Amino acid sequence: GRRINSCIAINEPNENPENAFQIIPGDFVTTEDGTGIVHTAPTFGADDYIVAKQSNVPGMLVKDEKGNLVPLVTLQGKFRPEVSDFANMYVKNEYYPDGDAPEKSIEKLSVKQDQNEKLNPFSRLDIFIISIFVISALIFIVNDPLSKIGEINILNFTYFGMENSLFFALVAFIAFIMLLLVRIPRYTPIVRDRMIVFTIFCLFTVFFWAAFEQGAGSLPLYTRDFTDRFLEGNSALIFKIVDISVTIIPLLVITYVLISLFKKTFSEILLSNIVLGISFVIIWGIIIFKIYTESQATSTEVPITWFAILNSLFIIVFAPLFSKWWDSSYNPPASVKYFLGLALLGIGFGFLAFGARNVPSGADSASLSMIWLVLAYLFHTLGELCLSPMGLSYLSKLIPARMIAFMFGVYYLAVAIGNKLAHYIGGDIDKITQDY
Repeated sequence: GRRINSCIAINEPNENPENAFQIIPGDFVTTEDGTGIVHTAPTFGADDYIVAKQSNVPGMLVKDEKGNLVPLVTLQGKFRPEVSDFANMYVKNEYYPDGDAPEKSIEKLSVKQDQNEKLNPFSRLDIFIISIFVISALIFIVNDPLSKIGEINILNFTYFGMENSLFFALVAFIAFIMLLLVRIPRYTPIVRDRMIVFTIFCLFTVFFWAAFEQGAGSLPLYTRDFTDRFLEGNSALIFKIVDISVTIIPLLVITYVLISLFKKTFSEILLSNIVLGISFVIIWGIIIFKIYTESQATSTEVPITWFAILNSLFIIVFAPLFSKWWDSSYNPPASVKYFLGLALLGIGFGFLAFGARNVPSGADSASLSMIWLVLAYLFHTLGELCLSPMGLSYLSKLIPARMIAFMFGVYYLAVAIGNKLAHYIGGDIDKITQDY
């Protein structure tokens, strides 16, 4: 029952116009000979008439010069004069004599749509809001890294208790939201709805990355203070085998690829290949030294930084499976993928919370199992595989071509805001732990 828009500018059907141009189910179409999706109308045939009648879909008829309702196409295969865009044209170019066929109808339609598309020029209010956004954002972007890294406070303004120019970050954010609220309603309904959908996706993207990037912020603190990372006996041996495997196997694959590349390009780019080859010899030396050192230890402490490789490892393992899933008939819509991404992310944090359920409030340290951390990284990565590829993919599908560059900026702005929020959440984790 979902509505679609007509490509031809003609009058609505005389009967039940609200039921025209919609998606309906039909049991006479299968996927054996195609996609299972077809265009239909009551006048196409017996099966089409029955399924259209069941869904109360009206016929697309126009009134002739006598006021009688007639089909769009004459018995000669031409559009009737009442169909102004294609009046007296054959429905197929194959019906024309050789050399007489006009431009393809799809080309004419695209030209017609481009001409009729409602543009959205920038008003004075738009320019004023953009100016506020740009100035406020620049103040924050320039001052924030300078004040934190070099303790240089050139533009360090404090308003309403917000230090380090956070006030201007808030002003920039409000100005950007105002710009969307002012401009989006002025687009055509289809473009407007697509912009709203993509804006909602961007909002979810902010929250996802704000939580996901805790893997580089607060999760290492969880690993350091609340995880038992000391292994002995068989546990230490198993970890060493796993660690060596995830180190050696990818490096062997890369080395094989480089050797194959050297065989083809060694004489053409001799110096580059020599430098690259020496670099990989050094890398192999470091890896061998690392393996030898760890093999001599009777007990093993898993480094805090080791858990950071789990994200990449799980992506390599599960990305082909997700790719097969997306290419199958069970490929879910974008909204479901975003839901799965956020849900899996939440489950990952749920494992951490469950593992720490018996830790007393205010405790500075604990010895929790590493399995909770591994499960958290696993589900965070699965969530990333569901959500992350969707942003740019659906941007190119939803947004008109002339606006893709602008909306790319909006998408990456959402990612940047998410990362910045992750910084504030991770930076205040000790204070949050104390207070709550």
